[in-house]
Amino acid sequence: MLDRTVTPHECALIVAIPRTPQEFEADKAVGAAMDFARNVVKKWDREERLVRLVEEMEDRVEKLGVRVYRTGRLCDVRDAFDRDAVLVTVMAHFVFPEFSSSDITFPQGLADRLRDIIRRSPSGSDSRVQSVLRMAVSPQVRTCLFDRHDWTDPDSVRLLVGELNRLVVPSTVFYVDFDVWVTARTVGVGASAADGLTRFCLEQEFSRELEPGRAIEFRDGLKTCREFVNTIPHSFEGVIELAICNSVILAEFVRRYRPNVNSIINTEVQQSFARMVAQYSRLIHGLSKGKMSVKSALGEVLGVERDG
Repeated sequence: MLDRTVTPHECALIVAIPRTPQEFEADKAVGAAMDFARNVVKKWDREERLVRLVEEMEDRVEKLGVRVYRTGRLCDVRDAFDRDAVLVTVMAHFVFPEFSSSDITFPQGLADRLRDIIRRSPSGSDSRVQSVLRMAVSPQVRTCLFDRHDWTDPDSVRLLVGELNRLVVPSTVFYVDFDVWVTARTVGVGASAADGLTRFCLEQEFSRELEPGRAIEFRDGLKTCREFVNTIPHSFEGVIELAICNSVILAEFVRRYRPNVNSIINTEVQQSFARMVAQYSRLIHGLSKGKMSVKSALGEVLGVERDG
């Protein structure tokens, strides 16, 4: 599909950002339910400059034929597929939600499985997550897993929550602040056997015991990676550009549940919204030249790569 000629008329763009002072302040007011305004941009004057940049880009690519969804909702993604778009681009914010007590839907089952993983001898059938957990679970929790039999009381659930959040700290720091992660590893702080273990890895390993975290911010709220993937028809064999910071995590879900889809992801751990806007504008300009494939157009755009 990447080698097929694609025109801007076969492209769709969904941009999920607050666009007015009222939307911006409302997002900040709801706390953890929306993250971009509160923890990334923080001030409206910065957001106003971004909105102007985005809307100028939207106007340019729309004139070239791109279907633009300015409302930035999850249902817009599905609508783009329903209208037979070949290249669907999503610009949105990605967050790393911490575990809470309500996220552990079956605490007894989680404790039992962790104990079984630790007790069992390593084998070739172990998943990567199981191999990491066998080394990374803390001595305190290991002791409790073998001493306690009832894990349904609030104190036991809180202990599990604390351990899960501790396990994902190295990877979260890596994705959220790469410089801090490098510094920590250089001086020997924060490096652990849990490097590379994300909440999303744990959710897939313990799908019955853990509630999926809401990580992708659309204008109608934070959505889970699985909710996003469910908007992609099983029959779709086109290209999804994940113009999302930390897009490699979402791409893993796409690859797992929609193996026929090609994903364009960021090569950088984090990518600024402004840079993603500029890259998309250049991508569509390349496609508008005619008789150009997505792969050829990508050759003119730095900072993105194909996955799958």
